Amino acid sequence: MPERYFSYGVPMIGDIKKERGPMTGLLSVLIATGDESAFVVACDMPFINADLISLLITRSSSVERPWDAVIPVFEGRPQPLFGIYAKGIIKTIEEMIQHGRRSLTEMLRRVETLYISDGDVKAIDPEGMSFININTMEEYEKYVI
Repeated sequence: MPERYFSYGVPMIGDIKKERGPMTGLLSVLIATGDESAFVVACDMPFINADLISLLITRSSSVERPWDAVIPVFEGRPQPLFGIYAKGIIKTIEEMIQHGRRSLTEMLRRVETLYISDGDVKAIDPEGMSFININTMEEYEKYVI
C-alpha cells in the first residue's frame, strides 16, 4: 500500500525483483540512487540516532580505503539494517539473490565491511534504541506509550 505514504512527498523505491526482503530492498535502493553509496535503515526502526549516522559517515570517509559497507555492532551483533552501503556491492547482491541467498550478514562477509565497534556505538546510543524494530502493537506500546 505505498499510496498511504504519497502525502509525505518523499521518493519511494519499489523492489525491482519479485523476491521480497531486506536484500532486495537494498539492491533496489543502490540501483535507483545516483550516489555512490547510501545510508539505509529499516522502515520499522523509528528511533534512529542522527549522531550515530554521523559516526558511520565520518568513519566511512576517514579511512584510506573505500568500504563496501559500514555497519555498527551492538552487543556483539552486526546491525545490517542500519548502515552505509556502496554501489560496488550490486553484483554480489544480485548473485546471492539469484542463488536464493538472502542473508545480509552473509553478504557482509563477502564484501569489504568496516564494522563500528560496540564500544563506539554505545558511546552514542548506549541502549541501542537505533536498532529497535517495532512490528507489533505490543512492541509499540512497550517503546512508545
